[in-house]
Amino acid sequence: PVRGALDFKVKDCPVCAVMKRNRPKKPVSLHVEEKRQWKLWEKVFSDSSGKTRVKSFQGNRYYSVFVCARSGRKLFFAHKKKSHYPLVYFKFCARVGRYPKLLVTNQAGEILSK
Repeated sequence: PVRGALDFKVKDCPVCAVMKRNRPKKPVSLHVEEKRQWKLWEKVFSDSSGKTRVKSFQGNRYYSVFVCARSGRKLFFAHKKKSHYPLVYFKFCARVGRYPKLLVTNQAGEILSK
């Protein structure tokens, strides 16, 4: 064998086998019936991210993404401060033309803050 080469394959590694067994399952996609019960933009997933190292040309360092559960369409909004999320949410509602019946987010501070 070549100097420094390993004799066993990755599939034979006992640590790898245990880690693969304990890995969380991938989320399954929604069934067609579940998608049909919602109209467009009634159930929305949202997440906000930032602070980026570099500002955009408009001076934004944060962004929020809204995803429709039925169609999978995504809307992206950039904003300057994390505390601007409520304004971004209203901008999203104005763009879509309705308020979502169900907004699914992580429990981040920008969403729960007053």
